[in-house]
Amino acid sequence: MQYDNPFLAGDVKDALTANTSISATTADAISQILNLDNAETVAIGSWDGVGSVVAPTGSNAQAIFADIAGATGTDVTVDLTTEGLADAKAFVFASDANLTLDFTASPVVNLLTADLPADDIDRVIVSGNGNDHITVGDGNTTVDTGTGNDTVTLGNGDNVVIANSGDNLINTGSGRDTIYTGTGNDTVDAGEGFDVAHVAGSRADFTASVSGNSLNLNGGDHALSTSNVEFISFDNNESIVVATTDEEASALRLYNGLLGRDAEQDGAETWSNAATGTALTEIAQGFLGSSEFQNNMNSDFIDSVYSTLLGRTADADGESTWLNLLAQGASRADVIAGITGSNEGQGAAPIADNTDYVKALYTSVLGRDADDAGLDTWVSALTAGADRASIAQGFTNSAESTAKSASDFIDELYNNALGRSAEAEGKAAWTAALENGYTQAEVAIGIVGSDEGVAHNDNVVVVHGVA
Repeated sequence: MQYDNPFLAGDVKDALTANTSISATTADAISQILNLDNAETVAIGSWDGVGSVVAPTGSNAQAIFADIAGATGTDVTVDLTTEGLADAKAFVFASDANLTLDFTASPVVNLLTADLPADDIDRVIVSGNGNDHITVGDGNTTVDTGTGNDTVTLGNGDNVVIANSGDNLINTGSGRDTIYTGTGNDTVDAGEGFDVAHVAGSRADFTASVSGNSLNLNGGDHALSTSNVEFISFDNNESIVVATTDEEASALRLYNGLLGRDAEQDGAETWSNAATGTALTEIAQGFLGSSEFQNNMNSDFIDSVYSTLLGRTADADGESTWLNLLAQGASRADVIAGITGSNEGQGAAPIADNTDYVKALYTSVLGRDADDAGLDTWVSALTAGADRASIAQGFTNSAESTAKSASDFIDELYNNALGRSAEAEGKAAWTAALENGYTQAEVAIGIVGSDEGVAHNDNVVVVHGVA
């Protein structure tokens, strides 16, 4: 490559994308920091770590590609005070030697204290194949560790570390750090701030244990020890949230208990923060009032109405429409009336006949077959001139419908929080609690926070003493 002339920005971006030794995350970071999407050309410098930097005439190199000599196992300290490096924002090192890269001692340190927005990148560093030592001061730094057993020490800032193969030791300062762990045995201390570690594989591939203030994950050929990491994500949207107090853990377990899923990163941070100074019942009510929880509960109802009244499963668009109406304040009776009055509903067999219509209401609203007396009462009302919307309202407003909603709520909690169906005695006790004035939030806290609930939930781990 001819480094004495500028490169077209598009060509540089294509080369980064094609470079299999650089991760997609790193390539994107370099593209961002060099503004490759908007720039016409970019000044690329070449360096051997000893002589002068070769850069386009009259330009300071924006990125340095350094090919450092040295055999495997030899130690090489790279002099980063060399003239021509100070303006570079991206450094890509190729070497089999063990490199020592201390950016705190170089003119590049001026970049580290630049007053940039938190989501901007100050610099990108890619190391080689050896067991490298990389030290960087404050700033938003992205480091790609290469293939060796590397030691990465970063200052305060929103840092990103991509750990590849090898056993890596990673320390980041305060800030919102993201660490992509590799295929070796990595040790991470992410410092203060809400920090995230991404782990390749499934949660089921790893055994989690707590030792002191560290969470350890053992996956056979890959292990990870983390301190001050608050959120661990896996490839299949599973996660582990690291709580520092029992109160925080109780709040975060509501994800699984009420929503039936692991926490996502932003939500975990929000509810972790809320756990300090906010009553657990208030947090539980926040989950109960969420559109996701309401949609989960209403989805089964809509599916049942479609099945009994239209004789088919709900299509995605139709279900979404009715869920949105319920979220906006429509009643379940309104949904039944709407489906009944639709063009499809008018031609559906269960709706054409009063008896079949009432039987469908028993199934979809009360979850049981119609009894003879009740069936006669409701059919007689329709025959006498009652409209179907008012009959549907009568079903949804009935004490039995309210009781079924409570029963469905408890069943959902047992399935999500305990991984099993409710036993008769336990269900009766929680049903009685609701009838006697307990709120759904209090019942949820009781079931999710029970000894069985805590033991069943493996996606929230308490590590006391984490900063």
